[in-house]
Amino acid sequence: MSDQGKKPILWSPHPVALVAVYVAVALTPLGLAYAEGLQPRRFPDELSSALAMVAFAMLLMEFVLSGRFRAVSGRTGIDLTMRFHQLIARSIVAFILIHPFLYTTPYGQALPWDESGRLTLGLDAATIVTGVIGWLLLGALIVMGIARDKLPYRYETWRLLHGLGAAAIAIAGAHHAIAAGRYSGQPVLEAYWLVMVGIALLTLLIVYVVTPLRQLRHPYRVVSVEKSAFKTWTLVIEPIQGQARAIAESW
Repeated sequence: MSDQGKKPILWSPHPVALVAVYVAVALTPLGLAYAEGLQPRRFPDELSSALAMVAFAMLLMEFVLSGRFRAVSGRTGIDLTMRFHQLIARSIVAFILIHPFLYTTPYGQALPWDESGRLTLGLDAATIVTGVIGWLLLGALIVMGIARDKLPYRYETWRLLHGLGAAAIAIAGAHHAIAAGRYSGQPVLEAYWLVMVGIALLTLLIVYVVTPLRQLRHPYRVVSVEKSAFKTWTLVIEPIQGQARAIAESW
């Protein structure tokens, strides 16, 4: 590929800075919840809410990690970025799956005289449904990710289902958090979740729609695929017409 056809590599922050940003974004809900000044409940209840909020923030950041954006993985490499994405997903599942079983506060609709939501969890039918949907879909998505090579359909089908499932989890999780969450239902934290979900869904739009449409303007054909080492292949491609161009920016 000639230097003339290459596009400049976008700036990418240092991996340490990326980790620091990741941790800060994941812990932001806890800071916002503390700033609300609500009277705390029993420790298991507060731990359950904390795990759910941190896990949901981490889950929404997974959309960006898995998007193959050069601004994120430019200095760490796509292999390490995707491996981090896969490993951190296991922690997210653990946090979210145990979250509903830690509560000691009884389930039920919010009481009129309990404005802070300290005496009941304030759940109704809709919030229970969206919570269960997100809870089950997340487990299914992780199982499908781990067993991807053993599933009886093509990678493209798996990838589409993975993206649609992730979008459904984000939407269901946002509704459950905002409608049922004692802290997440407060205006500032609600705005935080809406912004995060918006970024996550925008990421899916870029990865699944915008980038493929841009790539259609410069199609390539696969010349050869050779196994170089364990789980390592050499892929040779060439442009169908014109000169070779830099890989799309989102890679």
